[in-house]
Amino acid sequence: MNFKNTLKFCTASLLCLLTLASCDKKTEEKPDETDNSQVENPTPENTDTALPTEKYDVPLVTSLEITDEVPGDYYSITAMTDGVFKVFADDFSMGLMKADGKLILPCEYSTARSIKDNVTAVRNDMGMWGFFNVDSESFILGCENDSVYDFSEGIGLYSPDGKVYRYIYPDGSVAIDRDFFEAAPFSDGLARVFSEIGIGYINKDGKIEIYCDYDNFDDFHEGMARVAEKNVFGYIGKDGKLKFNMKSTAIYNYKDGAAAFVVGGLIGYIDKESRVLAEPIYTSPDRNRTDEYFRFECGVAPVMKDGKYGFINKDGELVIDAIYDDVHYAVDGIIRVRNDKLYGYITTDGEKITDCIFEEAGLFHSGVAKVRKDGKYYFINKEGTDLCTEHFDDATEFSDGTAFAVKQGTKQWTRVTVGKSE
Repeated sequence: MNFKNTLKFCTASLLCLLTLASCDKKTEEKPDETDNSQVENPTPENTDTALPTEKYDVPLVTSLEITDEVPGDYYSITAMTDGVFKVFADDFSMGLMKADGKLILPCEYSTARSIKDNVTAVRNDMGMWGFFNVDSESFILGCENDSVYDFSEGIGLYSPDGKVYRYIYPDGSVAIDRDFFEAAPFSDGLARVFSEIGIGYINKDGKIEIYCDYDNFDDFHEGMARVAEKNVFGYIGKDGKLKFNMKSTAIYNYKDGAAAFVVGGLIGYIDKESRVLAEPIYTSPDRNRTDEYFRFECGVAPVMKDGKYGFINKDGELVIDAIYDDVHYAVDGIIRVRNDKLYGYITTDGEKITDCIFEEAGLFHSGVAKVRKDGKYYFINKEGTDLCTEHFDDATEFSDGTAFAVKQGTKQWTRVTVGKSE
């Protein structure tokens, strides 16, 4: 069996092969907030801390409480999830703070990644990684490791030396009592591994459920995994059998029962039976987009036509005209759009919430989005209403009902909380 050397090579080559374009890794060299419009491949070195999108309805927020509570003298603050914020000192060293202003990790580190299962990956100034549990406010794995992956499905993955890989629980205990030569995070209940017991997919007990003979194979998503070799380019099911072979140049992971595919540089969508939901008539974007972008959310998916973006439904119908320079996939029924370098919001029905008037526009969290207009920041609700009695020199996004903002002319961060809702 030709394994292409190791699973690490397999992962990298598959992602390059099965996506439209590779996505450069981000490194967080200064405390700038992440542009949520792009999502990175899940590599250990990815320091993207973009907040995950909300998948639930929240009451309409009608007011905010702007307090005089000063959390500390920080150069910058960035929202994470679970009411946790990254804080940066003047020398750009990073720490972690709870929404109430309590510092749970001192500003002695270089970066932290997304919080999953109450755990975030933390890197020190020597470039070594560890795991910090924000609930217990303690390290479950010290910053002494070559690389770590974000937790997934209650299990984390790390490599102490780049030679072996191990799985760990959020409390720091061993998840699978075996080392692997190469390994990937769990997805859909399975994880790709290369070890003395074989090559393929293991379950959470460490037992191989699927032995894989393909040169390249990807994670499972909604019961399907992409595979590739000389004469095969398609998807397998959890029985390890090839479901169907694709005559295309690129295929994407399944999301909400559909997957994008590319033929002749044009994008279409298929269902899990390989039936075409949308013919490949939409243009491939001229910049890097990964699997996390080409997907259905809230019943619609972004497409590009004649250099502009719109949205289709699962019948392949263009339900939002392709009139935008850029879009984000739908989040909780709302889509962020951009025209003429300014942002606005629409619904999945194409109804306008705001015009494209914002210099910056975040995604909605806790029912509120951070926007910037005329150089000042403020917050709006899902009807586009300005919730602020005053605007700010800087602001974070909301996390668990809390944000922080700099009142004009003060250079001090103060706490902002969600007030009344209906």
